[in-house]
Amino acid sequence: MTAAQGALRLHVGCGRDILPGWVNADVEPIPGAIRADVRCLPMREGTFDYVLAAHVLEHVPDVKGAITELARVLKSGGTLEILAPDYRHENAFADLEHVHFFTPRSLEYFTEGSERFRHRYPPLFSRVRVEEVRGHGSYPFLPRVVGYFPRLDRLFRDRFGLPIELRFFCVKR
Repeated sequence: MTAAQGALRLHVGCGRDILPGWVNADVEPIPGAIRADVRCLPMREGTFDYVLAAHVLEHVPDVKGAITELARVLKSGGTLEILAPDYRHENAFADLEHVHFFTPRSLEYFTEGSERFRHRYPPLFSRVRVEEVRGHGSYPFLPRVVGYFPRLDRLFRDRFGLPIELRFFCVKR
């Protein structure tokens, strides 16, 4: 994880993936996790330095409300990491419980200075970085490397196909 050691970290929608040293939370009763809904977390505002929501938000009908709640419990300058299936991959639609789909630009809605979307909500994040994660077999470093080199990214897109999932790193204002 990219979270600093000693930081207070929250893993929302943890399921059976209990992370040692983290506050783990799930809507289901899971041993080792607190029971909480991502839309109404029982934590104080600005509690966590790092929040991880891996494959949770695609299941939530009110994504705007859930992201607002995740940002609420995050400290200013803290990071919210979101993993979600890429809308271009068939797995995004294969799970019948998915009710929301993500593009690489989905979180621009919440980003300070975004000219793309005009909305009535104040921006939650000062910046958002997105990684497109592809199936690269035993080469896990490739998604980060190809993101810096557009020509190489096109080569790997042709070779390995469209992204499987998106990983967003959102820094709270």
